[in-house]
Amino acid sequence: MALSGCYALLKYLVVIINFIFFLAGIAVVSVGIWMLTDSTMYVQVVQDDANFHTGIYIMIAAGALMFIVGFLGCCGALRESPCMLVTFFSFLLFILVVEVAAGCWVYTNRDELENMLQEHVKRTVANDYGTNEYRTKTFDTIQKHLKCCGATGPRDWSTARYNQVNRKSDKGVDMALSSTLQTYKLPLSCCSLPTSPQICDDGSRIGISANIPVVMYQHGCIGKLKEVLSEHMIIAWALLITIAVLEIIGLIFSLVLCCAVRSVDRYKS
Repeated sequence: MALSGCYALLKYLVVIINFIFFLAGIAVVSVGIWMLTDSTMYVQVVQDDANFHTGIYIMIAAGALMFIVGFLGCCGALRESPCMLVTFFSFLLFILVVEVAAGCWVYTNRDELENMLQEHVKRTVANDYGTNEYRTKTFDTIQKHLKCCGATGPRDWSTARYNQVNRKSDKGVDMALSSTLQTYKLPLSCCSLPTSPQICDDGSRIGISANIPVVMYQHGCIGKLKEVLSEHMIIAWALLITIAVLEIIGLIFSLVLCCAVRSVDRYKS
């Protein structure tokens, strides 16, 4: 005996909610795979590679779990199976608890995460740029897209390992002469006129006490990254709250539906 009346409406509401979870799981897995394979992701420069990949794997696993939960919920509601609905309820409750715990941890540790961002960007500029191809490419992308230069500003490059490497590799330039000139070079990705390579090259060579040329970006990337991440965090929090509300509704509806199905089964027997 199939459910009827309000319970039938509830059944299809559960199906719709779980279909949303199903699609969301696919989307999370897809985004995780994209972040794992895209070498120009902004967040990669603010994390150690091992931590970054671990986080992405967890994200993919969470997406896969959402996919399974959505599938169980849809099938359980359509087939009016108490066993599948109970399994769906248990998985969904587990996901909700983990999400709330993760959200609380991020909120309480936001200052530490912000400090971590600053330290990793400074470390990338000071040590990794020019010596690590992967991080160099990523940071070039950040400087071009966010229109920034260095960690806190262009002068960060004067003491960066990048300039030490440049001095050692300059052809026909004596090391002593190079150090006497007291000059340093900015990456070409700091230039605001990428279509004018000669202007960018001339503007990238700066004396220690000279002003930064107007063709080079004047602001550091830490501030720009904070702005971008803050904007994305607002969207992320809104999505998480929306998903949490849907999950709570899904829990309530699935529990009521399971009780209704069992009542029908008892009536049939």
